[in-house]
Amino acid sequence: MTKISPSLATRWMLTIVFVVIATALGTAIPATLLIRQELDRQAQSHLVEIVHNTESLLAAEAARLTDIAEHAAARPSIQDILLERNAIALDAYLQVFRESLEFDRIAIYDEAGRMLASDPPGMGTEPPLHQTLTFQYIASPSPEYHLLMLAQSPIFDRQRGGLKGFVTIERLIDDAFLKHLASQTGLQYSLIIGRTRIASSEPSIKGSREALPAKEAEDHGDIAERVMLGGHPYLVHRIALTPDKNVGEAAFLEMGLPIDTILFAERRALVSILIVAVLAALAGASIAGSYARRVTSPLSQLTKAARDLGQGKLSRPMPLISDPPEIASLSEALESSRLQLREALAELASARDWLNTIIQSISEGILTLDTQGRIVSFNRGAENVTGYSREDVEGRRLDSVLRLAGDYTGLLSDHLPGPQQKRLISILSKDGDPLSLEFTTAQLAHPSSGSEFTALVLRDITEEEAARHLRSQFLASITHEFRTPLAAINASVELILSEIQRLSAPEVSRLLRAIHMSVSGLQTLIDNLLESHSIEAGYFTIQRRRAWLPEIIQDAYQTVRPLMDRRDQTLETPQMPEDLYLYVDPVRIKQVIVNLLSNASKYGPVGEPIEIGLEISHEGEIKISIADRGPGISEKDRSRIFRRFVRSGGPGEMPLGVGLGLSVVKVIIEEHGGRVGVQDRPGGGSVFWFTLPSSEERR
Repeated sequence: MTKISPSLATRWMLTIVFVVIATALGTAIPATLLIRQELDRQAQSHLVEIVHNTESLLAAEAARLTDIAEHAAARPSIQDILLERNAIALDAYLQVFRESLEFDRIAIYDEAGRMLASDPPGMGTEPPLHQTLTFQYIASPSPEYHLLMLAQSPIFDRQRGGLKGFVTIERLIDDAFLKHLASQTGLQYSLIIGRTRIASSEPSIKGSREALPAKEAEDHGDIAERVMLGGHPYLVHRIALTPDKNVGEAAFLEMGLPIDTILFAERRALVSILIVAVLAALAGASIAGSYARRVTSPLSQLTKAARDLGQGKLSRPMPLISDPPEIASLSEALESSRLQLREALAELASARDWLNTIIQSISEGILTLDTQGRIVSFNRGAENVTGYSREDVEGRRLDSVLRLAGDYTGLLSDHLPGPQQKRLISILSKDGDPLSLEFTTAQLAHPSSGSEFTALVLRDITEEEAARHLRSQFLASITHEFRTPLAAINASVELILSEIQRLSAPEVSRLLRAIHMSVSGLQTLIDNLLESHSIEAGYFTIQRRRAWLPEIIQDAYQTVRPLMDRRDQTLETPQMPEDLYLYVDPVRIKQVIVNLLSNASKYGPVGEPIEIGLEISHEGEIKISIADRGPGISEKDRSRIFRRFVRSGGPGEMPLGVGLGLSVVKVIIEEHGGRVGVQDRPGGGSVFWFTLPSSEERR
């Protein structure tokens, strides 16, 4: 049996109705709960405030009754009548006293606790009597349950000081008392003894029984809850007035806050939200149905045409649809696809396979060659490695583009590795720079034409080779730099030892100066090696202190002076301020100047002076420069001359040193917060300069 699915319009309409209803309910339920919680919180807060006011009113009434009892016990008239045991006079006096104050009953007891008189007369309640001023709530079951507020005070003989009796003041908690409280607070009050409301400010509530079990009612002093009283909802709170040790039942004062308006507001909010949800659902369903019919009609036409397209009927054009715009765009796109598909279908499979083969062969730079050695493709990686663009090389022979460098002879194609093999070959980039490339070769065949192609994968390892060469060069240089001064020292010492008797003083002095110059050179080299190691290891530090710059320059000059004297060079220094103090590491700054002076002496011509320049900016920055008349530094070498192991020499000259001095200079100056650089000197030569921040201490 074929399963019938609902149409798009029906699904659309049902989906929108479901979403609207779900959204409305998802909003209404939390909103209603939040509204109820907020209204309950406000009601609870209001009830708690009024409960506190009620407790204050009860405490004030208790204090008033206690004051009345104390006042009555202290009145001389009552004491005199009590001493005379005149019951008639006592009854009359009590009647007058009670009528003058607001309470329900006054009673006089002798010292044995026997009632002597009361107003109004009657047995009343026989409370426990104490020889101190007290107040208590008294629950009595006879003749029916009622609750008294009772204040008691002892009567003492004002002359002899003995106990003569007691006076009690009673206030009945009845309907009138509760109505009086209700008029002051706005709540409904009920007096519960046991589980029965024996008094209430609302007549319809009086006499009703509390549904809670007795034990729960006794423990209900701190609970506020919703209950129905007299057919109306209330938020109630109960406070215990007396424990159940008098008559077996506890007494509670119940305070009720009417919440009819709160419940009405809750229901009205919920109904409003539901009405809005239903209206929104109906409106959404109507709009969805209308729009769905507008969309599905042209979609049905396109569906039929797409089925024809899927069956290979590419000659039948797509229906032209103008509205809605989205469907019109879809119709135009399908028609354009039909036209392109008809033209490209025959080539699509072979082109896809060819593209996948090339992609799988790419690792970094890649180029493909035909059987004639002409470049067919040249990817972006190959452009980045060689410097040539695809437009520069496509169609040209490989050997005419990539030329061999170094000691290689012949053509590049003669040195290419076999299939799936690798070989290191040095070539020249477009700019003429030598590159060390690792070539990998792969043989490919076009899937449709069967033509053979060669794919070359290039990996640039120039920096790796340069690093290996640099290490070898460094070892050779350091060996030479140590061997030359040591050989000079050894020759001078051997000559002195063997010819000491025949050598004149000037000759010995000249030999010692040569030894001193060699030792100074070795010391400078060792210092640079140690500093380079500490920099590389990461524990290079400087120790700043107040130092005089002219003294640092003079110490540096004395260190390199043997080298300069040997080359007949002099040092020209400017006039320096007397207060030129810096907050620097003088040992490190001296090493900087020694390295720069040594380079200027080694690379400068014999007999040419070396100049030291000094500039002080308005901000206090100090710039020191050392100028020579050597071959200068090419523009290409300036960007890397301060790197480790980089050496520079003039055209056709062997580079001197091991390439550490300037890298040490750069680190020391930058650690001080300064800058370092080099520039051409007018008339030939170089000017190496460095800056130091303004001193933190000046004389």
